[in-house]
Amino acid sequence: MTGDEAAALEAASEELGGTVTWGDRIAGSRVRGASSGLAVEYIEALGYSAIVAKLPAKLDTLLIEIHVGNDYVAEQASRGKYVDIVTGDAAFDELCVVEGAPADVVCAALDDATRAWLRDVGEGTLQLRDGIDVHFQCNQLAAHAVPAAIRAVAAFAAGLPDAIRRAALARESATGGDPYRPSADGEVARRREDGARSEVVALQRVRETRIVKIPRAMFWTTFGLVLLGLAYCAASMKL
Repeated sequence: MTGDEAAALEAASEELGGTVTWGDRIAGSRVRGASSGLAVEYIEALGYSAIVAKLPAKLDTLLIEIHVGNDYVAEQASRGKYVDIVTGDAAFDELCVVEGAPADVVCAALDDATRAWLRDVGEGTLQLRDGIDVHFQCNQLAAHAVPAAIRAVAAFAAGLPDAIRRAALARESATGGDPYRPSADGEVARRREDGARSEVVALQRVRETRIVKIPRAMFWTTFGLVLLGLAYCAASMKL
């Protein structure tokens, strides 16, 4: 445990009102407490800092993964391997790849405060994991940055249900007919709701294609190593 890691944990302990559970650098040390009404855990392990905010209820219809300052993901997004949502915040969009669905919920969740914090952090990944918690991970946070990071992640997580409600209300309020005398149009609202569900399904398929390709690459790499090993053994036996 380095002095910087210990200082970050102490800062987390003060912010969360919990005690530090010390562990080795591989398993990590952690602090548990609460922020924005949610159970929050701060983790320091070898090479990274992480914050996990537990949601009170599972969110089955929402996907969010935000990559901050990741050149590889940005390059992959330019090839269509990631679905990058444009928020309209030019500085934020330049730095971050925002993959999520439905897009209207994701944009509603990324308020000014969250976007400003992610710009300040400059690198890391913020994601909704399996609908049950929000997880942020980056290279080691400096102790002075830990309290703000904990508050930002917890506030983002706590605001997700409201972002879902606001987006749904906007869809339900869809209007149609005469543009000079617009009226609520149930058909337009239904199409928007169906479109939101379709976004989630489509993004899940995109992610599945990425996951499928990784094991194939691992298989061929392993297969190649096995062949090399067999060739070496055969050569050794001849000697």
